[in-house]
Amino acid sequence: MRKLLLSAVALLALSAQNAFAINLTFQFDVNSSGPSIYACNAGIRHVAATNVCYDRNTNQSCTPGCAAGIVSQCLGGSAPSSCVCSGENYDSGTQGTWRLDFLQANSAAWTDNQVQAGASTAHLLAATGSSSFNQITPGAFPALNAYGRQLKDLTINLGSEIYNAEYFVDICYRGPQIDYRHNGQVVPGLNFALKANATIFDIKLADGVSYRALSTLQVKAEAKCIMNDDFDYCLADIIPGETAGCESSSSLTTHTYGKISNNGVFVDMSGSAINVAKLITDASMNSNSNVTPRFCQIRYSFQETSKKIRKWKLQQARICTYTEISEPTLE
Repeated sequence: MRKLLLSAVALLALSAQNAFAINLTFQFDVNSSGPSIYACNAGIRHVAATNVCYDRNTNQSCTPGCAAGIVSQCLGGSAPSSCVCSGENYDSGTQGTWRLDFLQANSAAWTDNQVQAGASTAHLLAATGSSSFNQITPGAFPALNAYGRQLKDLTINLGSEIYNAEYFVDICYRGPQIDYRHNGQVVPGLNFALKANATIFDIKLADGVSYRALSTLQVKAEAKCIMNDDFDYCLADIIPGETAGCESSSSLTTHTYGKISNNGVFVDMSGSAINVAKLITDASMNSNSNVTPRFCQIRYSFQETSKKIRKWKLQQARICTYTEISEPTLE
């Protein structure tokens, strides 16, 4: 009987301890999406140029008439026997010497970070002789469908008579799929900035002179972005597999950085001491508003401007572009 009473007392004591209890189960969501940046497009053209003549003995200009044997038109010591001209009606559309300029590239469908690129597609594109570029992904800059490809390599080959070729490479940027505005409130302190540089390394010289000097090479960078606080659209032709709820590309605003220093302005890189062009430097991408770069294309354009007859001796150069989109508050 005593044992039974003790058991009852113990049970009552345990019940008293559990008479009041509080607990909480709390769940929350985590959204994770980082940026992706890659080369996505390239193009080439060689617009019309006038005939170029020079005298091989004096290295001075001469006239087409002198080259044709009209001695009266040979000036400054030039002679018909030494006056050399580029082809008649050069690049007028009747000869097509611009086809001797072409690009070679390998590309693959875009893959996410830490995912190996898939099968390659080879491209061999001859330059056009018009104002339009022959490019891997057709369309006006920025071409939305360019986001779906990534370049693995690129080589520019120039065999035309005159230094007058133009070529470009596009860098594509996909911003994080994260909303930076909630219920009308914007995440404070965002300050995205853009850098765009081009560097040329001389590999092989012709008579001690670099390709960039012989061609009087110039470069510029242009940046265009789709800016938005909310990531509330998907653009089916940009994000593979996303179709539901997409806004049309025509409803999105493409922001052109026309006020950024050197944006869209050609910079001369032909000087012996100038092999780095700082085209866009720490330029604010917010334009005094808290918008976020969602999709950007940065185009590096190069043009030969010397308009002289191209050297036969092989010249080689390696061009490196550097593109950075950052939040540099702590830099």
